[in-house]
Amino acid sequence: MALTIHDWTAARLGEKEIAAWREIPTSIIGDELNRAQVMQAAIKPFAPGKGFAGQAITVQCMVGDNLALHHAIATAFKGAVIVGDGRANVETAIWGGIMHTAALHRGVAGVIIDGALRDVAELRESALPIFARAAV
Repeated sequence: MALTIHDWTAARLGEKEIAAWREIPTSIIGDELNRAQVMQAAIKPFAPGKGFAGQAITVQCMVGDNLALHHAIATAFKGAVIVGDGRANVETAIWGGIMHTAALHRGVAGVIIDGALRDVAELRESALPIFARAAV
């Protein structure tokens, strides 16, 4: 799979737009979208109670390859939400403690991984919210 990098800085939402979304419960947003455009039930928070809202940086990964996620971290803007499509593979982690710490220092608002992560104890202690399909 070739790596395609899109300019996610071109259509950035302002803090005012993001703040408006923070006030709306996710269940209401899902209902208004006819229950489409919502995460699959298998993707769960690894530290419940940590909510977030932000503009997504979406990343497609080959199974077991997290290079595109490293690029997303390196170029993430403050308040971004990194959403990694790991093809729902739960056998190999594509996110872990080092990446999580780097994302935290970049000012990322949250991380969602449709795949597996590792270093769960470390991630649960972090202030940066993380959702994922599984842990290895």
